[in-house]
Amino acid sequence: MTENKVKKKQTIVTRNTHTFVLPTNKGGQLVCTQNILRIQASSNYCKLFFTDGTSLVVAKVLKWFEDRLAPLSPELVEGWKGVGVEDFIRIHRAHIINAVYLQQYSKSNSMVQLNNNEWITVSRRKKSTLLAYYN
Repeated sequence: MTENKVKKKQTIVTRNTHTFVLPTNKGGQLVCTQNILRIQASSNYCKLFFTDGTSLVVAKVLKWFEDRLAPLSPELVEGWKGVGVEDFIRIHRAHIINAVYLQQYSKSNSMVQLNNNEWITVSRRKKSTLLAYYN
């Protein structure tokens, strides 16, 4: 047995950050949600885009991230400062964005622009989720 085995579904919660361990081909990588700009799905893989311009491909489906980025419980989310798990919105079957980095929403073509000037399509079914976040 290997000693450096990464546990599945491992989530670490502290007062000001939410981090989780991502299994990679080199072991595991600790990722802080504050640094995630968006997550894009491609079949059984996801590509995470970070605020520093880097990206990471992992063999996880988007639902795996959606489950981990959902608010854990009101008492954990309440009082958090900065980026929290409540700031992630699934806007398309292939995209989860960090709403903190949302720059604008274009109603005419149903797209959002992130602060890195990327435009991402909002699906018709997820449009109400995005609009509910701001109300």
